[in-house]
Amino acid sequence: MKKIFIIGIVILLCGLITTSCLKDEGNYDYLDLGNFYVDTVDKQVNFSIKQFSILEVNSNLIYDGNKSDLKFNWSLYDESSYIVAKSKYPLEESSGITREDLKSFSIAETENLSVEITAEPDTYILEFSAVNIDNEFAATMTYNVTVESAIGSGLLVMYKAVDAGVIDLDIVSSPVLNSGVTEVSYVRNTYTRANPLTPLTGNPRMCLAVLESVYVATDEDAKRLSDLDMTIADDFENIFLTPPSTKDFHIFSDAAVINDGKLYKRTGWGGIAFLGPTSMIGDDYYAAPFVIAAYGGNAALYDQENMRFLYSDSWAGYAVPVSANGTHFSFSNTGKKMIYTAKGYDPKGIVGSAPYIYNYGYFSIFRNPVDDGARYLYAYIVDTYSESGYTTSAAFDLSSCTEITNAEFWAFGERGPVVYYATTEKIYQMNYTLDSGVIGSSEVWTPGVDEEITCMKLFKYDGISLANSAKDKYLLVATYNSATAKGKLYLLEADIVTGVLSAEPAAVYEFSGKIADVDFIES
Repeated sequence: MKKIFIIGIVILLCGLITTSCLKDEGNYDYLDLGNFYVDTVDKQVNFSIKQFSILEVNSNLIYDGNKSDLKFNWSLYDESSYIVAKSKYPLEESSGITREDLKSFSIAETENLSVEITAEPDTYILEFSAVNIDNEFAATMTYNVTVESAIGSGLLVMYKAVDAGVIDLDIVSSPVLNSGVTEVSYVRNTYTRANPLTPLTGNPRMCLAVLESVYVATDEDAKRLSDLDMTIADDFENIFLTPPSTKDFHIFSDAAVINDGKLYKRTGWGGIAFLGPTSMIGDDYYAAPFVIAAYGGNAALYDQENMRFLYSDSWAGYAVPVSANGTHFSFSNTGKKMIYTAKGYDPKGIVGSAPYIYNYGYFSIFRNPVDDGARYLYAYIVDTYSESGYTTSAAFDLSSCTEITNAEFWAFGERGPVVYYATTEKIYQMNYTLDSGVIGSSEVWTPGVDEEITCMKLFKYDGISLANSAKDKYLLVATYNSATAKGKLYLLEADIVTGVLSAEPAAVYEFSGKIADVDFIES
């Protein structure tokens, strides 16, 4: 009897299990959410905008229901105040800010954003949310927003309107160098609009954006400008602690400049004014207009009069001759005059690891004291605290290079063995390796009809929010057409290892004058 009872229980359980596997025909209420998300496929997530401009962002919201049931919100906040990740905002005890405080940063409550951004220049997180009022389900998305000063970020171009004799600065912002913008835009005449009563005189020489400042120099004057609005922050006399009597200004970094053959440096404490001039104990020098940034914040320079390299410690007010014994040439007596100097590609001169990689390999172009057209390339490394540890890498005669005597412009790659030089009519690429030497050159680019080359340099920055660094990726070439009085700036895409230029320019920008120099400003 007991056995029959157990069998009955087993049969009953099997029936229940079988019943649970059958299709449920019951009439129940379920919540059909449908599609409710932000479409992020191939959508822009990085934005750059000038302060007091309108920021427009499409929410890209996909929702199958009635959008009148949704509550929208856009919040803008400083990324340094939050850890931007799902449910990962800092604890109130550590930051004093909770997720609920985000509503204080609300800038709009619409599906799509179109609002004036008054936040001061900085980098921000923009967060979008759409919340169903009935069930509190939500779809969210975050973006990166860079708010720039009214001047903005981009290529800083210094030129002279030849007919009017006016020197000015334009800024061109381009998607090529900034992923946060979608189309080319210009901020024209930034200097003359900001300083209408103080024109720059002479011929433009160079411009440099550094340390929240913009330095501009002509062959007659120099000034420091505010990078917020390009107003004059310091005249020539106030750039220095003790003003030089001659205005012959060449700036190469925020640490050191050459003026009238003398080196002026900042102290290690920073500050605006340059100290100097740097002297020599019991000796004198006249420096070529190039500063060599050596290891440890020290400076090296070249004495044109005595044809030798000099060294000055970052804290010292004096310079001394470089005592290192070079293998390929003598640091203490090259017997030549310097034409140009820049960092170049020498693997032995690269130290550190990402993101702190430093290049101490330099390349210099020389000529004979009495210019007979001969040109030479010297390579050397300044990667030690002591100048006695400097080493040489090469000394090449460039006589095999086409039109080398007429070269007026030079550009050296740092990520590959790439050297360009240019006359006013053509650009050539030097064919060389540090191991085997120079084996001639190849013509790689010519400007348009009636255009002359006025400036050439490789882009030396990473760009803004680009997938890959733009350093050395673009050869910047400026040309001028005297008939139209217009200048053009070509961005020629270059292979960073081989130097091969693309068949067509990556971009071409136009300006109302003869371009003298180009730099990159990031506000």
